[in-house]
Amino acid sequence: MVIDMQMVQREIEAGDRVVFQEKNGEILVTIIDRYGDGHIYVLKHPGLSRQQAIDVLKQKRVPELKANSDRTALDTMPDHRRCAFPTRPGIYEQWEWKYVLHGDPSSNSQSSVVGGQLYRSGVEVVAEIGQVMDTPLGKFAYFGREKEADHYNWGWLNTCTYNDPVFDANGEVWQHYRERFEFWRQKVGTPAKTPR
Repeated sequence: MVIDMQMVQREIEAGDRVVFQEKNGEILVTIIDRYGDGHIYVLKHPGLSRQQAIDVLKQKRVPELKANSDRTALDTMPDHRRCAFPTRPGIYEQWEWKYVLHGDPSSNSQSSVVGGQLYRSGVEVVAEIGQVMDTPLGKFAYFGREKEADHYNWGWLNTCTYNDPVFDANGEVWQHYRERFEFWRQKVGTPAKTPR
């Protein structure tokens, strides 16, 4: 997704947290909304050089993320909110909850597989395909056990392959996923009996 300087200004005026970083010759701007969700955009700056655009961002008091090139602005968020879309691979913990994301949702490889495991008090949570759970770590939908229904997405997810969000702006599961869940439930049957 792309964003321009005027949109960045509107986000700042709306009170959202905005940070930026340079990566691979582009300026990435992350908008962290009032819910703690981070949304990453590529800044388009027609009429300005990259350095001029950075200078403008600094004048608007948008902090620059000072980190190595493997990190994104989401890494500046508290641990329990980093599970917000788009989630990056890793282990996230909050109180009795633990979430493990396997694979990289941002990968554009056709062989990319993304899976998420959710634990509560050390016990893996398994559910019916399509079940939604809101936790202190974020909101997730259950895609079934690995290779049970979908060959590319499994377990608890809010971010699927190709960085595709599971939930829309209103927090509802996107229609195409609701349709897939219904199809998979009919194909697979009742909830999985054992964890992955």
